[in-house]
Amino acid sequence: MARLLILASVLATMSSTISMAASVTVAGRIVRTQGHTSPSCRTVSLRNTSGSIMLFRIQQSSPGVDDTIAATALTAVATGYPVLISYDPAITSGCGAEPRIDWIEIQSPNQ
Repeated sequence: MARLLILASVLATMSSTISMAASVTVAGRIVRTQGHTSPSCRTVSLRNTSGSIMLFRIQQSSPGVDDTIAATALTAVATGYPVLISYDPAITSGCGAEPRIDWIEIQSPNQ
């Protein structure tokens, strides 16, 4: 019985110390994006509203699937329009340590 209580205590401590990351949304302007021979290694640089540069990766799409995240990032860098990017800090594209973009939204420059 004592072993079960110790095990339960250890499991409770472990579950309270494991942090589950949640999606984060950040606003700013894309200042650089790139193509890459390995598509999941494509990098996007965002200057957030406090002026810091944040790096993200674009996940490779499945063959035959449109790549709307890359297309939206290219449009945003070409126009200079502000964007919102949502990402989970714990999830990468599999290339590098930068977080993968989950979704991106271009906003009107007149907001």
